[in-house]
Amino acid sequence: ENHRMLFDDAALSTAVLPIVMIFTIFFTFITAPLAIFFAIRSFKAPGSILPRTRIRAWLALVIAGATLALWGVFLNKASKEIW
Repeated sequence: ENHRMLFDDAALSTAVLPIVMIFTIFFTFITAPLAIFFAIRSFKAPGSILPRTRIRAWLALVIAGATLALWGVFLNKASKEIW
C-alpha cells in the first residue's frame, strides 16, 4: 500500500474551504453533505499510518451541520417572504 486517503482531512477541507472563499459560499449547499459523508467515512476507514485523533472529522461534522442548519433557516425565511 503506497498511500491512504485521509477522509478526515477531506471532510474538513470540504466543509471549510467554500466558507472561507466568499465567491464559493453558494456551493456549501452541495459541499456540506459531502463533508458529512467524508467525516462518517473517516470513522470507518483504516486510520493513518501515523497515529491521529478524530478531531478533524468531528470538526467537519459540526461545521457542515451548522452550514446545513443555516441553509435551512435561510430557505425558511425566503419561503415565508415569497408566499
